[in-house]
Amino acid sequence: MVPKPKRNNAQHQPLTTVLRNIIREYPPGGGVLRELCQNADDSGATTIEFVLDQNQHPTDNLLHDRLAEYQGPSLLAYNDRPFSETDFLSLSRIGDSEKAHDESSTGKFGRGFNSVYNWTDGPTILSGNSLLLLDPHHYWSLDVHQPGGPLYDFVADYADSAMANQLSPFKRHVLNFSQSFDGTVIRLPLRTAEQASKSEIIQRRDRKPTTADDIKEAFMSYATEMSESLLFLKHISSITLKIGDTVFAKAVGRKFHGAKDLTNTFSIEEPYSEVLIRGDKPHKDEQFMMEISFQKQGALHISRYAITHHMRHKVENPDLQRWARSYKLFPWTAVAFPLSYSHEFRGRLFSTLPLPQKIQHPAHIHAMFSITPDRQSIHSASDSTISESAEAKKGALWNKWIFQELVVHAWVANLQFINDLAVKTDSGMSKWLHWPAGKQEHGETGIPGTEILGVVFKNIVAQKRGLLPTICDTMARGSDAIFASELEESLRNALRKTHIEVICPPNDRLYELARIPPQNVGVRHISPAVIRSELTVLSKDLGLGSLDVASRSVLLDYILSDNTFQSIGKCQAPLLPIMDGTYRSFTCSGVRYRFSQKDEIQIFEDCKAYLIDRSKLSDQALHIFATGIKDLEKYTSISPWSLSGASWYCKEYVFKDEISRKVSDDTIYRPDLSVEWMDRFWSWAILKHRQQVVTGLTGLWLLPLAGQRYYKIGSASKALGVFGSSRAAEVLRGILETSPEASRRYPVFTGHEMSLSTANSFQGMGIIMNCGSFEELVKWLALFPGFLSALGNEERTGIVNCLGNLAGQGLPLSVKKRVAPLLRKLPLFRDAFGAHAGSECTWISLDNPRIHYVVIPDENTLLDLCRPRTTFICVGDPAAVSLLHTFKLADIPLNSDLLEKYVIPAMSDLGDKMKTALSRYVLQPHNALDLSQKSQEILKLLQFVPVHGKVSVLKSPSELVDPKSDTAKLYFEDESIFPDNDYLEEFQDGLERLGMITSITESVILNRLETYSKLPLQIDKISEMLQHLFVAAPKPPVLEPRYVELKWVPASMITSGVMTLCSPCDCRNSSQKARVKYSMPLTELEVGPWWSKQLGWDRTPAVHHILKQLDEAINHQDNEVITALLDSGWLYIDAIANQLENKAWIPGVSGGYHRHSEIFLRNARFHPYIDNISPQVVKYFRRTHTLAPGKLKQSPSANKLREIQNIIARKGKLSDNDLTVFLSLLEALPAYGTKIDPKQWKAPDIEGVLYDLADLTAGDALHDGQEKAVTNLKFLHPNVSLSTIKALRIPTIQERFLDQRAGAEFGLDFAQHEDPVTAISDTLQRYPFESTFNEYLANAEDSGSAQKIRWVVDRTENYPNDDKNLITPALRECAGAGLVCYNNGVFSEKDFEAVVKIGVNRRDNPLKIGRFGRGSLTMLSSRHLAAIITNSLQVSLDLYALLCVRQIFRYL
Repeated sequence: MVPKPKRNNAQHQPLTTVLRNIIREYPPGGGVLRELCQNADDSGATTIEFVLDQNQHPTDNLLHDRLAEYQGPSLLAYNDRPFSETDFLSLSRIGDSEKAHDESSTGKFGRGFNSVYNWTDGPTILSGNSLLLLDPHHYWSLDVHQPGGPLYDFVADYADSAMANQLSPFKRHVLNFSQSFDGTVIRLPLRTAEQASKSEIIQRRDRKPTTADDIKEAFMSYATEMSESLLFLKHISSITLKIGDTVFAKAVGRKFHGAKDLTNTFSIEEPYSEVLIRGDKPHKDEQFMMEISFQKQGALHISRYAITHHMRHKVENPDLQRWARSYKLFPWTAVAFPLSYSHEFRGRLFSTLPLPQKIQHPAHIHAMFSITPDRQSIHSASDSTISESAEAKKGALWNKWIFQELVVHAWVANLQFINDLAVKTDSGMSKWLHWPAGKQEHGETGIPGTEILGVVFKNIVAQKRGLLPTICDTMARGSDAIFASELEESLRNALRKTHIEVICPPNDRLYELARIPPQNVGVRHISPAVIRSELTVLSKDLGLGSLDVASRSVLLDYILSDNTFQSIGKCQAPLLPIMDGTYRSFTCSGVRYRFSQKDEIQIFEDCKAYLIDRSKLSDQALHIFATGIKDLEKYTSISPWSLSGASWYCKEYVFKDEISRKVSDDTIYRPDLSVEWMDRFWSWAILKHRQQVVTGLTGLWLLPLAGQRYYKIGSASKALGVFGSSRAAEVLRGILETSPEASRRYPVFTGHEMSLSTANSFQGMGIIMNCGSFEELVKWLALFPGFLSALGNEERTGIVNCLGNLAGQGLPLSVKKRVAPLLRKLPLFRDAFGAHAGSECTWISLDNPRIHYVVIPDENTLLDLCRPRTTFICVGDPAAVSLLHTFKLADIPLNSDLLEKYVIPAMSDLGDKMKTALSRYVLQPHNALDLSQKSQEILKLLQFVPVHGKVSVLKSPSELVDPKSDTAKLYFEDESIFPDNDYLEEFQDGLERLGMITSITESVILNRLETYSKLPLQIDKISEMLQHLFVAAPKPPVLEPRYVELKWVPASMITSGVMTLCSPCDCRNSSQKARVKYSMPLTELEVGPWWSKQLGWDRTPAVHHILKQLDEAINHQDNEVITALLDSGWLYIDAIANQLENKAWIPGVSGGYHRHSEIFLRNARFHPYIDNISPQVVKYFRRTHTLAPGKLKQSPSANKLREIQNIIARKGKLSDNDLTVFLSLLEALPAYGTKIDPKQWKAPDIEGVLYDLADLTAGDALHDGQEKAVTNLKFLHPNVSLSTIKALRIPTIQERFLDQRAGAEFGLDFAQHEDPVTAISDTLQRYPFESTFNEYLANAEDSGSAQKIRWVVDRTENYPNDDKNLITPALRECAGAGLVCYNNGVFSEKDFEAVVKIGVNRRDNPLKIGRFGRGSLTMLSSRHLAAIITNSLQVSLDLYALLCVRQIFRYL
């Protein structure tokens, strides 16, 4: 027997659910107006008007009483095209509109339209003679037996008063209701608060009324795109937004072709049908200008666009064409260029109306794109998670083809269109403004697949269109232009002036265009060779005559930049600047143009007609000329200056008169010749042609002498060279300046205004003699002894120093032997003590063999040290010393030897006055540094320093202290250990070097401590000195025990405050105040860590001191001391820790002190029984603390709390404090959960008496006169919280005496259901088959019980073909191969309900991943039959109702 179904579980979908799902996809706002506009355009309307009607219309005597609630404010949408019967039919079939099959329409009327339910529950449509009142909730339409949408003939019934009142809101647009209305008005009554509260269309959380402000906000939103919406609509040319009778915004579009207005005569519908529908033509372009006037709140803005539509009947890929046709997608695109905008303009995508997606291109682009289900973007190939066969992937392929083919074609055509317009109107093209955006180095143009710049560029070149913007503000063909990826501004300007057509894209388009291989485009790329060729052509046509200097310089730089000089030599462009103001070319014509270096210009400046003007050459050109001059000389008309060229210049321009007169004298007088020019000439000639200069310039008067005379090169006579910066040359020149006759008496070349290198070169070439030769200068002085006698002291000293410098440079031994006898006879040295009483110094020679000559550095500070047969000579310059040393003319002792042999021995023999005076010489800085160790040891102990305040007393340096040092602060004033102030100021460094005390040393410290211990009455002064000592010497020496036992530390007990000197071992400093202030004296001195260690203050005090300190702290309730003791670690010592076990010393947070067992980290504020530990010391008791004295428990245990309860309970009636503690205990109990047994606990009643919890009742006490049973209850204390009552399960009054009553009422779902086939069909378009796997994974997860999922392909084909074994023969189609999805979860009743009511259940459940009933329908992608088995149930689903079974069977 065939089993019988349990119940019907067929799929269906309530209409309100359908509408709710639709408005989730079409949110409120301007999008609703957009959908109504698109529907009007599809109907053929040319104008649409939206009016916010805030009036209240008649509510009595309507077609139905409940329609009164829809007579309030509303939104009216009027268009000038009436509804057809097909339109009404499409509206009634949601998601299965007739327009889905109408290739001439843009949208699917009936789905987008239903976005109006964002604002209303009862839209009304008046069109033709029909009045349609939609009632998706069936609030009133069931009463007229037309549930959901009664349609009336208002013309037939216009005279009826109910109909007249119902039509009242339409009077704004319909003037005569007695005849058919040639248009359509859609009225949307704004949803009221009452309607929102019960509406099934909007979700519960969104149940808010629709206000006039909501519509105004939508108007504001839609106004931002309203004018642009007209660009690609087929019919509508006017959109108006009104608030009452006031125009809020209005956009009107007009189409033009030239001066002809096409608005009323042309519609894109014509070519649309001709190409896309009928295929009469394979393709077609339509181009026109559109002017859109946009008025908003009184302000008028007019924008103009150039628009090109491009349509094709076929797609090259047949599969893609079939797929697109199946989705009503056609090869139609349009591009709109705004004709007045800034560089920041960025367009957006349109699919007739604007899409939310912005693009980087400077144009609006319309096409029949494949759009994502949420309508927020177009499909893109960037989604790599979708397989090749997925619909979204094909959509991405379609969109890419649109951009690469259709949009590129339309873009190129639109560029041509606006270019032709510019030519006709002579207005000029806008360069690159209308070109597509390009790829950027670190980004794309926006949407992947929309990059078209390179394709547009290549198409323009291939089609030989003159649309390529050039830097000359012209449009060129690719074959005529030169492409430049980048141009410096100067080169751009120069090329622009030559009218060479160069294409240089802006930076935002350069990255993409520059990466197109030149061979793939057919455009020449810029190079110096290309520009040279262009310039040569222009020069032949005389096209460079008006070029300015700066442009010629830039062009010259560029054509030189590749250094191909052979090619440069063929360039006939006149770009070489000549100093006579002309320009010449590079081609060789027999004339050589000289490229001069900077120094050569002034030398050869008279031949300007042959000199290249360096001032007009850039640094780059100068560098190329300088480095490539040999190649330039070889291939071009350019040459450098040479020696032969210089000789030609001198003969033609400098000595032209002498050459013509054939002058033969060796010396000529030429006052007109500049010695400076002569120096520059010689410097240049010697530098470049040193070896050939004499022979190359022979016979030219180029050697300058004194008196403006010039000597001919090649003569045999020589002159004495007195030039350069040597001392000898300076001295001799000085003598010649004071004696002009000397220059005329002797052949002297002074080198006046000539460079030293030139003069040296003259000497090197044998033309002059060298005055800087030591031997020649000595011989010259010996020949003229009167020369020295005539000199003053300064001049003669200069001669000596000059000779010393020359001798110090190293002389051969043979020269020394020849010159030494001559030197000894020259009076060149001073006797140190030969002049007395102010007389001038005496110059002597050193030729007496019986005298020993000794050199001293200075004769002014030493006393006359007379020695037998010894003469001291004074030498003040190192050069003179070098001269004496080189020729061994005198003994030159070291300064230390002079002091040790002569000065210091004399100090021991002289009296105090002379001793002090001589010490001033010894201690001079330069002498003190030269003292030997032996001399220093003698002086350290020698008493020669006067003492401050006692000048007659002399002390040795080692006995004194520097009064300006920190050390001086450690001494008393009457100790007489400071040197005299004036003496100290003059010889500070010397005294320090000889041992004067300047710093605190170990000996100073020990001396001071011992001194202080002997002065008990100087406590204040000692405190001051000790504090200075501790700061100035933070690291003391190791102190022997006796210094620790001496009493030298000022300290006092905190109780008495009397200051005495104490030994360090008996006191502590104030840093340990908190640790010892009750048990040891404290010093106020600030003592550093090193001193503290030496004084023993870092060691732990005795145990009795520590315990005394702790006891006093508890007595004084001084938690700071307890914290300090814990921080010190002293309490962790075993001897002390053992004594603290039973001592109440740990501070609690509530005050007081507790034993270790009575204190906890938290949850123990039950003072005085137990307490939380005080925050001041808690860190010392945490488990992680390394010195924790004992591990405290985190919180008291339940047993501990019960102990406290028992303690309190034994007291009887509770005191106020105990009552507070007990109430706190009760509030803490719920946190212990199952560890608490309510049977073991008590609680206080309203009188504060404790009872078992079971004996108490929670609630307010009742009054007299109530039931007797009630008045006998013991009521719980009112301060016990409700949460505690529930946690401890304390009975309430209601639980004891009242029965709880509860009933659930369930509303009946009275909604009209949409055909599930349509809903499932729509779902399958949104969810590709490949998403089945993800959807069923989400469903398994949402079931809450599944832990694993498996997919199995069942390839079985031979299932029994016996109908007897089937529930029904119609299920035979379910047998055979199939796809099986298994999970180990079980369906619930709600899961089955979700399958039945598509899209209803899980949508609003935030804990669920998916929408069970929608995504799961992907199982019907490959077949119209499916089955579900779960628990003991089987469900058979029949998509097309082909089977007779739509029931649930019990699975056997």
